[in-house]
Amino acid sequence: MIKKTLLILIAIASLTIANSARAGLGWSLSECVDHYGEPTQYRPTHEYGREKYLFRTPEYYIVVWLFNDMVSRIDYKRVDGDFIAPNAIDTLLQANAPNADWSVESETDSTGTAWWFGQIKRDPFAYEASYQHGIVEIFTRADLEIVNAKKLELNKDL
Repeated sequence: MIKKTLLILIAIASLTIANSARAGLGWSLSECVDHYGEPTQYRPTHEYGREKYLFRTPEYYIVVWLFNDMVSRIDYKRVDGDFIAPNAIDTLLQANAPNADWSVESETDSTGTAWWFGQIKRDPFAYEASYQHGIVEIFTRADLEIVNAKKLELNKDL
């Protein structure tokens, strides 16, 4: 009986997380506004050729980066500042890249950052996600390549 009740509570919590977070990768700005409400700042900031917007939902601060008018990276941080539970991280990964086969266990690097990799077909790094300091960051390979290319370009000019 207790086990059944716990499973029901976990399922309800997962649905609440999914509903609050929804998805984001691949969305346009107008889709983000439809789901999250208006951005908290009037104008976007620009970072490595992308536009950055901040949203606030009842549960999360959500930062999205748009490249070519599509979300290529998204961050989640709980509004209450608490850590994001592992089952909530799993829900965020699945909501943002439902076609990806995410690594079951995270890999922790030397800085303490936990990493997950989302594979699609034969591309083992189509998506990546990290968790550090209470922030889940999910991004596409294209976003990573854009940022690296822009950083290389900026360093070349120094």
